[in-house]
Amino acid sequence: MEYRFFHEAINLFRHKLTMEIITELNQHDLRYTDLMQAVTLRLDGPLHSKSFIESLKRLQDHGLIIHVDDGDVSRYILAPAGRDLVPLLLTFERQLHAWGATHVDQLPWSFQSAHGG
Repeated sequence: MEYRFFHEAINLFRHKLTMEIITELNQHDLRYTDLMQAVTLRLDGPLHSKSFIESLKRLQDHGLIIHVDDGDVSRYILAPAGRDLVPLLLTFERQLHAWGATHVDQLPWSFQSAHGG
């Protein structure tokens, strides 16, 4: 079995803002400032605009989100590849959370504090 694709995907999603941005855009298309505000509400700490811009660029470069400029309104939307990826990500997140809850005593990090447990 070839794991290169798996490792490349994990590398993309290791960045903190990836899931937050995709989750927000899965709910609705958003202008830059609205998306930044929505993502900020999901975080435990401050969101720096440089990190946010880099995350948006990375997701655009990987074909997961699109920046649409309709003249008067500029917004971000999920690309078809991003939209198709959402159910997989949400399932993986739920299953990972269940696994972590089962093995919390064996994990090298504090699963409970990281996941509100």
